[in-house]
Amino acid sequence: MSQQDNVERKKKAWLLQPLPVPKRPWESVSLDFITGLPKVEDLGIILVVIDRFSKYASFIATSKYCSAEDTVQLFFKHVGRVLFEIVNGQQPLLPHTVNVPNAGKSPRAISFSEEWRQNIDLAHSYLEKAARRMKKHADRNMRSQEFNVGDKVMIKLLPHDRKFLRGRDSRLLQKYEGPLTIVKKIGKMAYKVDPPHWWSRHLHPIFHVSMLKPFYEDTANPSRGQIKRQGLKPKAAGKRVAEAILNDRVITASRKRHQEYLVKWQGYMEEENTWE
Repeated sequence: MSQQDNVERKKKAWLLQPLPVPKRPWESVSLDFITGLPKVEDLGIILVVIDRFSKYASFIATSKYCSAEDTVQLFFKHVGRVLFEIVNGQQPLLPHTVNVPNAGKSPRAISFSEEWRQNIDLAHSYLEKAARRMKKHADRNMRSQEFNVGDKVMIKLLPHDRKFLRGRDSRLLQKYEGPLTIVKKIGKMAYKVDPPHWWSRHLHPIFHVSMLKPFYEDTANPSRGQIKRQGLKPKAAGKRVAEAILNDRVITASRKRHQEYLVKWQGYMEEENTWE
């Protein structure tokens, strides 16, 4: 079996990379959307903003079609602490950030500030412990894999990466595409490859390490392991000639109705008829 079809019987090449643990409240926040909710007037989803340190959450109702600009406006409107930093160039001065000696006119304020700082340090230590435990369990069934610039790899394409292969049965295509050469390492877990010229319109050249496997070249017989059937390269544009229109339909996409026709292409099998 060729390397394009051979599935690796190994642990996944993917190690968890936890985000850095924040050291104070509102130093780092996460955003996500809750979708699929019943629509109430113009509101259909909920924007969730969570402070990654204190786990304080803000739930903001918004419209189903919330753009990036709308998200930023909602974020600024409902998360006041971040606005303070943007306007003043620094975080708001909280009790645990005040460094004062253990003497002064207000011992109660000093005691309160020291107690708050101790609680912050304790919470930070627990968050770091939880992150280490999470990584330990997540990496239990994973393995580490790294590549160097110039290495040749095989790339596993997911179903959504094959959408441009309309009219072809994905079960008859190879499971891996390649070999391709690595040209750059992106961060800790991603690599950029040197793609064929036709990739620029269909696929992005950066892949997660879990989508890659090393290519082993047979120096004694380079032709060994090469496949004979058709690869992922799309058919050249402009060379297909419509032979007949077999059917038509109306579909709704992005709240708009579109007319499509089932085309039988001249010189192609019936399995390669496509909706256009």
